[in-house]
Amino acid sequence: MMTSTTQSVPSVLRPSNGHRDRPPQAQPSRRSAPTDPEEAASVKLAAADAREIRIAIGELSDIATARRQGRALAIELGFEGGDVILIVAVISEMARNIVDYARCGEVLIRPLQQAARSGILVVAQDTGPGIPDLIRAMQYGCATRKGLGMGLPGVRWLVDEFEISSKAGQGTTVTTKKWVKKFE
Repeated sequence: MMTSTTQSVPSVLRPSNGHRDRPPQAQPSRRSAPTDPEEAASVKLAAADAREIRIAIGELSDIATARRQGRALAIELGFEGGDVILIVAVISEMARNIVDYARCGEVLIRPLQQAARSGILVVAQDTGPGIPDLIRAMQYGCATRKGLGMGLPGVRWLVDEFEISSKAGQGTTVTTKKWVKKFE
């Protein structure tokens, strides 16, 4: 008899001062809309669905499409230089994981607005086999294909907020947020 369990890795928030050597703060994992009324009220989509981008991912050319569209939206939202490159890298890795492991899925990219800050939300979702050992998959050096094993841990490192949920036989959802840095 086979049992399936849902595994989640808590959200990880990088300290706002950009120091990566401090331990991350764990947050409860959420798959759906926030349950805290204050948070739900403060986080809203910028310009509703007008700038929401959904890209079906099923082949390598779809990865390029997602990267291109994500880059354009990031620039439109005010991201500059290195942050645009990081967002494109995140989109590329998440879309490649869909192609390599799930065969098909979707990448959603949309603007975020929370109080006085703006950002970008990138969600990769598939209905593939799921990740059997999510804790192991989130460790640096865990390579399941030829590479350096920087995939999902690398994505977590590049963004400000990261959530992942996976259920065997039902797929994986990775949600990331990156906020525009304001320099004064």
